[in-house]
Amino acid sequence: MSYPTPFTSAEEAILKTICYADMFSYPLTLDEIHQGLFEFQIAKEELQRVLTESSLLRGYLNHIDDFYLLQGREALVTERKIRQHQTRELLNKYQQVINTVIAMPFVRMVAFSGATSFENSRYGDDIDLFIIAEKNRAWTVNFGITLFHKLSKQAKVLCHNFIIDTNHYHILKEDLFTAHQVISLKPIFGYAVYRQFLDQNQWIHRFFPNARCSEANHYQFMPTAGQRYQKKVWERILASPVGNIVEHQLFQHHGNYLRKQIQHGKISGMKLETGYLKKHSNDHKNKILTLFEDHYHQVLKHLYRP
Repeated sequence: MSYPTPFTSAEEAILKTICYADMFSYPLTLDEIHQGLFEFQIAKEELQRVLTESSLLRGYLNHIDDFYLLQGREALVTERKIRQHQTRELLNKYQQVINTVIAMPFVRMVAFSGATSFENSRYGDDIDLFIIAEKNRAWTVNFGITLFHKLSKQAKVLCHNFIIDTNHYHILKEDLFTAHQVISLKPIFGYAVYRQFLDQNQWIHRFFPNARCSEANHYQFMPTAGQRYQKKVWERILASPVGNIVEHQLFQHHGNYLRKQIQHGKISGMKLETGYLKKHSNDHKNKILTLFEDHYHQVLKHLYRP
């Protein structure tokens, strides 16, 4: 059942944005609402005016310590601060592990994704990474990180769930869920490559017209001079035709292994191509979009008075 709403387009977009974040127990700041505002373009000053002056929104939203959230969810403000602290401790603890990934041959961009990008992790969570490799080297980068994951106990915290190369900037799935993942990325290395990636995915502005480039400003990741030197050496070696053979073999053999896992139903939601590895073990997109629609309708049901 659908419910008529008395909202203006701006008010409806604000409510949808806050409802979506609420599914992840995540209150939003003004800047975050503006960055992630659903399908409505507006200046940040005008957005603040609507949040301040809208009697409808005031009746169903709360504003605590610079955070906006649904009424009755006030405890999320403290929870967000706790998770932010835990995320920062997690990333500081594994700083050298992340630096090792940055220092791997042919890694051109690294960004936090998922809960990591929102600083919404708990102790014991994985560190989610989105990685861009040099052209024709995505499977080489994937192999390097996978090997590091197996050999280092600390590296097991890494979840390198999405790797593309510079020939495959365009994300294949153009939908609200994927667009939200893209605008939520927090690059920590290769900012120029990140900007090129966004330039090739202008479709995200159909869903989030106010979205702009972002950075993970709280962190300083820098491989050692020795790591940077080794990266250059290995890139010279693997930039030869030998490197092309290695890339092809990794795509064939490791790709076949992963495709068999898909066929046996052990994993789902993967996209495996040359230069493009989407390795989520389960695809939550449809589930989350369905839950969002139900959640938003429940809020509207609460608001609607026939």
